[in-house]
Amino acid sequence: MKSSIKMPQHSNTTISFSGADGVGKSTQIMLLKQYFENNGITYRILYARAGYNKICLSLLKRINKRPTVLNRGLYRFINYMQINYLFGVLKEVKKNNQVLLMDRTLIDSVVDESMVLKKEFKIPKIIRGRKKTREIRIYLDADIDNIEKRIKNRGEKFNYEYVETQLALYLRLFELNKDQFIYIDANRDEESVFKDVLNILLVGGKI
Repeated sequence: MKSSIKMPQHSNTTISFSGADGVGKSTQIMLLKQYFENNGITYRILYARAGYNKICLSLLKRINKRPTVLNRGLYRFINYMQINYLFGVLKEVKKNNQVLLMDRTLIDSVVDESMVLKKEFKIPKIIRGRKKTREIRIYLDADIDNIEKRIKNRGEKFNYEYVETQLALYLRLFELNKDQFIYIDANRDEESVFKDVLNILLVGGKI
């Protein structure tokens, strides 16, 4: 999508996408990436999820085989370190006057931890107390049938029970934090969803 609008740059602008696997977070980030490049806006992309950390991936396998106290504790520690790393990135983005595009935000780590450790989640004060200055948190929601089609179209295996559990956790997370998210119905084609995303950013003057 090519636009004639020249959007001004703002420091400390964070645009994050939350939601279950397959709702279209990465797709929307790639569309924004192209839009930013067409309009001369500097940006950085960050995948804010412990699951993208190789150490965590290894721990996940260990936890599934042997969910010991040690393995569970190690996962929580790595997840905590990931959160602290994200805060460091935010400071760097502010310093370099960039827009930060995040696949998931810090709150999503709570859902990940709940899925892995199979326990009730609690939102840490360090996350809940974050200031929302120049931050847009977008929550993408889609029905499980549409998610199944997208995941299978990517050539990946679809685990109905896993996604159903993840969706339920995200719904609860969203209900508890409505004031922190902008809701978008993602049961549509990617271009229609992107129009809504772009409208939120332009009308709000965030980018």
